[in-house]
Amino acid sequence: MPTPAHEFGQVAPVLMSMGWRPIPLNPATKVPAEAGWQRFNTESCPPTEMAAMALYHGEAATGIAIPGTTLALDSDIMDEPAAMATIEIADRVFGRTPLRRIGMPPKIVLIYQAAPGLVSSKPHPLELYSGTGQVVAYGMHARAGRPYQWTDAEPLTTRADDPSIPVVDNTMVATFMQQAAPILAGLRRARKAAGGNGAGIGLDASQQLAALLRRRLPFRRAAMRVLQSADAGGQHFAVRAVVSAGFNRGMDAAAIERLIERAAPADLLQHVTADNYLERVLRDMAPAITNHRLKIVP
Repeated sequence: MPTPAHEFGQVAPVLMSMGWRPIPLNPATKVPAEAGWQRFNTESCPPTEMAAMALYHGEAATGIAIPGTTLALDSDIMDEPAAMATIEIADRVFGRTPLRRIGMPPKIVLIYQAAPGLVSSKPHPLELYSGTGQVVAYGMHARAGRPYQWTDAEPLTTRADDPSIPVVDNTMVATFMQQAAPILAGLRRARKAAGGNGAGIGLDASQQLAALLRRRLPFRRAAMRVLQSADAGGQHFAVRAVVSAGFNRGMDAAAIERLIERAAPADLLQHVTADNYLERVLRDMAPAITNHRLKIVP
């Protein structure tokens, strides 16, 4: 549960007044509690609708939908030296943002303003959201056992267009990725040295799936190979590669769920069912399908 001072009913009106786009989340998860929340990536919530949501979801946790005017850099790097080095590059290339949110350190989310035309990208274990996705702002982190924390400024007291928040453009993102590339490559090498085969890491999962399909392997068999060959560090993108390709082939969310349930090994199933992860992936990647509730059990 979020702390009483940070429940959705309390913070949502304030966040709206500061130019943010709050959405309710199921307590102690990252899962939006309202269907169709993705529209707030492209449009503001009418005040009357927000008031109704704040009343109905009064005790929910709070997320922020990321519009095209905002950039969220979400680092899932768990190696502390690599995480710190990546943050230092972001501070140097983008400028140091005062909006820094921690859940399970050294993972971190950094919030910036986005220049026009900025596009999202997901070079695992980093994700850069602009005009898509959402991040937890206030609530309880289930694994950490404590609330999410803003280490400096926070959205409740900082406007979305505050001049202290650096503005980032596509050229800056390209520079950041170029400088961070050796760190990400080092993480891949470390995973392989630890016994992982590296399949499914970063963009490799999509490339692996595409290569299997070019060999005319049936999609379900190709997806099974990608899911079963992904090491722990690559499971995130293996799942996303299969979900994306499945939707592109006209499969619905229920069919993709069944495929992953039948094809994924036990350790991956445990990963994708934790904190409703697979449901969040389906919602993020298929905005039109918003009411599907997963029933996978590990």
